[in-house]
Amino acid sequence: MLENDIKQIVIDGHRISLVGLQESFIRIKEMGIKDRAQLKEQIVREIEKQNYIAPSFKEKYAAALYEEYQLFIGEIKERKERGPLTIRVVGPGCYNCEKLFELTLQILSEMGISADLDKITDPAIQRQCGVSETPAFIINGKVKAAGRIPLREEMKKWITGAITERES
Repeated sequence: MLENDIKQIVIDGHRISLVGLQESFIRIKEMGIKDRAQLKEQIVREIEKQNYIAPSFKEKYAAALYEEYQLFIGEIKERKERGPLTIRVVGPGCYNCEKLFELTLQILSEMGISADLDKITDPAIQRQCGVSETPAFIINGKVKAAGRIPLREEMKKWITGAITERES
């Protein structure tokens, strides 16, 4: 298994941690399956090798995992909006990237805000996000800062603004 190959995705409104997602996606991509229904079935079979999926939730997992797979192969650039806020911290996993991720968690906790929060370390996905400098802070697909750790107050302002924007 790839080191730290644990990913959280949202399934039916719940954040779920899955083991081996990237490794499974690599194997599935190598299979070259083109049919969408077959691809969804294969994704679920692969993920079930290391994760329990309740039979009654397989269809919901299939839809969410298929979307994650599309992101992985670059077929889509971002997830469908499913919550009030989507935040991405982008970078190779360096000290500043980790610091920005931790700061983001602290701010969300302090503000009592729930968000889909992702740490993007894959260079290909970083390029898809339109980021050339890291660390980068992206809210709802908009790059707010790149090449620096933004100030706490800036981040709070951006987060509040993004929530207001979504609600209007």
